[in-house]
Amino acid sequence: MTTRDTLIAAGQALYGERWQSELGAALGYTDKGRNVRRWINGDRPIPERIWPLLRDLMRTREGELADAKAQVGALCCRVAAGTPA
Repeated sequence: MTTRDTLIAAGQALYGERWQSELGAALGYTDKGRNVRRWINGDRPIPERIWPLLRDLMRTREGELADAKAQVGALCCRVAAGTPA
């Protein structure tokens, strides 16, 4: 997997369909995703400084997903036990 492929996969996993604009904003760019598009098109190199920032964004999302998963799991247990959710 190339760095470009990694950036695309991470951006899509974090932000879905509108990932370029969302990722650009999360990384502190105010250009509505233009820099991100330039990176994935090969017009500009992907700055090395974004990788630790991207990792931190993913860790934050991972925590949010873990919390939501636990809440959904608890509701599933209540429903399975016949207790109203």
